[in-house]
Amino acid sequence: MTKQDLAMRSGLELAFIGDAVYELFIREKLVEKSPSTVGVLQKNASAFARATKQAEIVKALLPSFTAEEEDAFKRGRNAKSKSIPKNASPADYAAATGLESLIGYLHLTNSRERLQYILEEVYKYGV
Repeated sequence: MTKQDLAMRSGLELAFIGDAVYELFIREKLVEKSPSTVGVLQKNASAFARATKQAEIVKALLPSFTAEEEDAFKRGRNAKSKSIPKNASPADYAAATGLESLIGYLHLTNSRERLQYILEEVYKYGV
């Protein structure tokens, strides 16, 4: 997709893609770093999926975002979601959605090196 095409997409659409990219990256890292039973892998992966954890991570990474990346993050963060998980504050859920939106944006614009850098940083902060 071109950047112009993505400008027409909502932050939630970007986050939808970003969530899948994020989850696959985390699962691959966990299998690579610590082969284990599926139950243990799932438990460890779910720790990375918590909105509170993602919000912490994004606060640490936000100063390193380019203006374009910050815009993609804000599109997701400011999107109006119809539901918020019980275990997350609205602010944490919004920040987590923003992070997923950024990841989706980087994936869809084929910004592979930057996407890899952001995901590696997410993993480092999440461990």
